[in-house]
Amino acid sequence: SASLMSLLVADFLDHAQIRQGTFQANCSHFNVVETIEQAMAIQKRKAESLNIKLSADFGNISPSPQRLPEPGSRQLHGPFVYTDRQRLLQVLINLQSNALKFTQRGSVSIHARIITEE
Repeated sequence: SASLMSLLVADFLDHAQIRQGTFQANCSHFNVVETIEQAMAIQKRKAESLNIKLSADFGNISPSPQRLPEPGSRQLHGPFVYTDRQRLLQVLINLQSNALKFTQRGSVSIHARIITEE
């Protein structure tokens, strides 16, 4: 798919920027549940062709949008996290792709949890 191809190109560009020391993360608040679901949607056709079920378990993350954190805040609120969304999406898709490649039958699942420091 076009989404997968654009992520592959982004991977190559990131590697080049990392080697040159010019890579910069683009952090923002975003809904991690939506990002995980987007990664699953991108891999859906591949999983179906392999007869493998994709699923996600959000554990203690409330999928319903709550208030967006204040700008500059790094606090977690509901499904919102503060990181580089595009890079997280790349990681999720790469992990799913590898899991699908090495799973002969059954399912591939993403488990997401909020872990707080206490």
